[in-house]
Amino acid sequence: TLHAADKTGQDEWRFASYGKAAKGSVTMDSNTLTIKTENTKNAFFESDEYSFAYKEQPFLHDDCSKSVITVKIDDIKKGSAGIMMRSTDSQSSANVHLEATATGDLFVFFRQQEGGSTSYRRVGYIGFPVEIRLTRQGNSFLSHYKNAADEWIKGPAVFVDLGETHLSGFYACSGNDNQIGYDVDSSRKMQVTFSPAAPAGSARQSSAPGTGQRSAGRCAHDRRHPRRLPPEKRAGISGREGARCDGAVCPGAVQHPAAHSLGPPRPG
Repeated sequence: TLHAADKTGQDEWRFASYGKAAKGSVTMDSNTLTIKTENTKNAFFESDEYSFAYKEQPFLHDDCSKSVITVKIDDIKKGSAGIMMRSTDSQSSANVHLEATATGDLFVFFRQQEGGSTSYRRVGYIGFPVEIRLTRQGNSFLSHYKNAADEWIKGPAVFVDLGETHLSGFYACSGNDNQIGYDVDSSRKMQVTFSPAAPAGSARQSSAPGTGQRSAGRCAHDRRHPRRLPPEKRAGISGREGARCDGAVCPGAVQHPAAHSLGPPRPG
């Protein structure tokens, strides 16, 4: 958990909001951090709009270096928030972020190069409060979250080169009025509070369903999730399963249910 006495050697937090009309503020009380943000649509596509509280973290030894951020998000009423690691503070920089949404979804998003498109992998479905974790080792990033049974559930790994120094911290996006469950007349403002998670090793760990492996009797994709995403994230269909570049959702999520039927076993 990043707080005042962390091991980065950086005692001062930095904070900024990114986007044409973005505004935001951060407050800290003991080990709790609260971000307020407005007019920050999302961290997606080729450029991000978000509010970010972060510290600069050296990462000098390739696979021998490891960075682990664990935090508890108390609640999200609208928009999205989570843990972010990025190469620079450019809006289009390479980055990986573990994002919890007000609709109860958890995704890992990643942009592999400056100005590139953003892809994603689903990590799971969550309720609040929720503990989440993002780990970097070399160019590998692994996500986790705690389920209702207090078990750490492992999500999919993604691979991005963020260089020998990256920015680590917590971010928030206010979302937009087209997202499911949002008031059309909303002021596009949101607030989220991050607090320390339980000590590492205090829960069991298991693999997450829906991380790209098909299990008998259940589709590897959730057919509901396109309707849970804002329209700009539903636009288009990517030809690669599980990747969302240029705003496309995974194709398995919008196919007819029959396309995923395992069917009866064949004789022999």
